[in-house]
Amino acid sequence: VVAVITFILTLVWAPHLEQGIKIGVILSLALFLYRTMSPRVAVLSRDPDGTLRDAEVRKLQTCRNISLIRFDGPLYFANTGYFEDKVLERVALKPDLKFVIIDAEGINEIDATGEEMLHNLVVRLNEAGIELIIARAKKQLWDTFERTKLMDDLGRDHVFALRTQAFNYAWDRLGDNHAETCPLRVPHPLEQT
Repeated sequence: VVAVITFILTLVWAPHLEQGIKIGVILSLALFLYRTMSPRVAVLSRDPDGTLRDAEVRKLQTCRNISLIRFDGPLYFANTGYFEDKVLERVALKPDLKFVIIDAEGINEIDATGEEMLHNLVVRLNEAGIELIIARAKKQLWDTFERTKLMDDLGRDHVFALRTQAFNYAWDRLGDNHAETCPLRVPHPLEQT
């Protein structure tokens, strides 16, 4: 769509093609910001087939002690507030929540604003007695966590390569206080992520 509009504008403003190109660049940036300002944030739960799915879309029961949240997009200045609101909204809905696990596989990039928001989120959740855990972070996120000392804020024991490791950590910490009805409790036999 942007390419077609840019093409038409360059024809309309001929011989001043730069005007059409400027408008095309502005439209491209605006479209990028619009698409990434509110990316998909899904609360995951165990489907009857054993896989993890979007609980809201599939109308699945969620765990009262653990919330598994997947964020699909870069975590940067335009959407950090949106992400933080979604996490805090989840916390407000679950008075017995003890762990928020962020499935970070969908986060390709993080900027200074995203890093600062995660730091502040760790502090806020800890004050509420809730631990933040990061699972499946890509190498660029690990590097950012190391470089900015966010790894120390989170705690190295709160960052895992696999979701199952994050679940096991939370279940071990909950002990007998964890509900047997938690759908996250029963791992899928093929799930190693």
